[in-house]
Amino acid sequence: MTTDFSAATSSQMVPVDSIDCSPGPYCMSFGYDLNPLILSIESVGLLNSPILLASENSHRMVIIAGYRRIQALKRLRLHSFPCRVFPASALDPLHC
Repeated sequence: MTTDFSAATSSQMVPVDSIDCSPGPYCMSFGYDLNPLILSIESVGLLNSPILLASENSHRMVIIAGYRRIQALKRLRLHSFPCRVFPASALDPLHC
């Protein structure tokens, strides 16, 4: 059985300063070249927004999916970008 979490998310412009950009517990990216992704974002834009989890005890959000996209957007010097954000109470770590 699958659970639909789409109702729990909100799409919003998120300032990069409010994101914990360190590779967190959900990061599966390593040893990557950002240049192809940067070129893609420059030519067609951001097709899939990163997914973030709001933190209960911090003002910074945790990256669930899109670590490489966020790194590429930072390299492009974007100060904010669209993200799907889950409230801290919407997900437990197992569902991330």
